[in-house]
Amino acid sequence: RHDVSLVHGSPRDPVWEYITEEIGAGAALEMVDTTGLVTGHTHYQTIFERQSGMTERVSVTVDSSYVLGGSKFLVNPGSVGQPRDRDPRANYAVLDIEDSKVTFCRVDYDFEATAHKIHVAGLPSFLADRLSQGR
Repeated sequence: RHDVSLVHGSPRDPVWEYITEEIGAGAALEMVDTTGLVTGHTHYQTIFERQSGMTERVSVTVDSSYVLGGSKFLVNPGSVGQPRDRDPRANYAVLDIEDSKVTFCRVDYDFEATAHKIHVAGLPSFLADRLSQGR
């Protein structure tokens, strides 16, 4: 069983910092007293594991489950509304802290209806256009 911290960006800067590489993930994991850290902000599905002072990225495959084997881990579940990996489907993760497992998922959603709502609200067009491109 794991205890988990949740932030949008990072423990150092919960709103704006992006964690994209091992060095940033390792530093973030050192800042929390929990074994797990869940972050967002990058919109990329990611796992980093830290063991014996080394932090490594785990290769993530859609619709696959991973056993969290490091002494500490960082999970980014992705983004339901604006994935940035050129796949417009919504992505998310299910974290099972009892079984030390995370499952990454993708689902179709009506991004065209969402884009229409963005236009109707008078928001910038690029926010609507990016949904169909997954960026």
